Amino acid sequence: MPEREGIVLYRKKCGACHRPYAPSEIKPREWEKTLTEMKLRAKLTDDEIATIRRYVEPDLVPSHAASFGR
Repeated sequence: MPEREGIVLYRKKCGACHRPYAPSEIKPREWEKTLTEMKLRAKLTDDEIATIRRYVEPDLVPSHAASFGR
């Protein structure tokens, strides 16, 4: 259930300072820049970033896509 874990963490960490944007509101390739910036600002660990990334960028994370048989 990577998506569930990701959405819970995303809402908790990202929603603490601003509304949590729907993944589709930000272009897929812009998420990398956003996550890099927010890692510093929100003090996210590498594991937290990876979990959030699996939620917001499912098509860009090969291990996530493979786990769903894509």
